[in-house]
Amino acid sequence: MASLGLSLKYQFNKVFLTTNLLYENKSSGASTIFYNTGTSGNAGREFSYKVNRQYLTIPVLVGVNIKNTGFFVNAGPYAGMLLKYKAFGEGQTTSVSTDEKSFDYGVSVGLGYSRAISSRLNVSGELRYSHSLYTTSTFSSVGKMGSTSLLFGVNYTLNGK
Repeated sequence: MASLGLSLKYQFNKVFLTTNLLYENKSSGASTIFYNTGTSGNAGREFSYKVNRQYLTIPVLVGVNIKNTGFFVNAGPYAGMLLKYKAFGEGQTTSVSTDEKSFDYGVSVGLGYSRAISSRLNVSGELRYSHSLYTTSTFSSVGKMGSTSLLFGVNYTLNGK
């Protein structure tokens, strides 16, 4: 999965609140058995496919810095809007699906590291897992999605703290 976006963070004494505006590309694959009711003796055929979904997501996460180590953990809800859908399988491609719902929501948890490189700049990396709490497809074999992201950032501090 690939992500690109902007981030805002507000540091309280021991905890912080962060939000992102992310463009995310989420992929999933599945196999489904389709039944041919028109031909006797042909019970069904397995069909494998891959789906790419592009979302605009906004997570709102509460985090804690782990003492003076530079490590942090965060967790919170996210909401996403489906921008583009594309399915591939058995030599066919479709970019429109009436089986997809345009809204997604779930929870995200992350573990990361941040280090200051100057008084106003720091670099960070985070491993984040997001899991949908909403079935985004009416196709029963697809169900809820989960995704893992490796996020890197260069952060500029506005107030110098």
